[in-house]
Amino acid sequence: MAKKLSDAVVLEIKDSGICTKEFAVKIDADSAKSEQNKVVSYIAGVASLPGFRPGKAPMGMVCKKYAAEINEELRNRFVGAAVEKIEANEELDLLSLRFKEFGEIKAGEEFSFTMEGVVAPEIDPGDYKNLKVDVPVDAVEDKAIEERLDMYRAMYG
Repeated sequence: MAKKLSDAVVLEIKDSGICTKEFAVKIDADSAKSEQNKVVSYIAGVASLPGFRPGKAPMGMVCKKYAAEINEELRNRFVGAAVEKIEANEELDLLSLRFKEFGEIKAGEEFSFTMEGVVAPEIDPGDYKNLKVDVPVDAVEDKAIEERLDMYRAMYG
């Protein structure tokens, strides 16, 4: 089992446009279950259920009462792990990410979702070092310099 959730993320990258990539993210059932247990035990430790001291409520009751919060926290953790894995790929110059498809989180099952990202275009600069550029040189006459100096003397003199 992976120590970090991002190590358990299986990432499949496909081209979906000119500067667009599609990321198919999968998290195996064991890692998803392990992460869910961590979230449930954390929420059980801080949750207040009538008739139970904080941290002493049965896990089943905590899962039932706080199902929406548990799913939201799992979603945040899975997305965070996926983004971490995507950003670790040095070949991609990622500009933005958005969800394309996000499935339902079910206990003990493999979880997968799809994201779409915009990447920076690859630009081939060619042989730019050997380009010759002619820069015209403007000739400045002494008369123009004297006129400008006279103007400044009159303004600040």
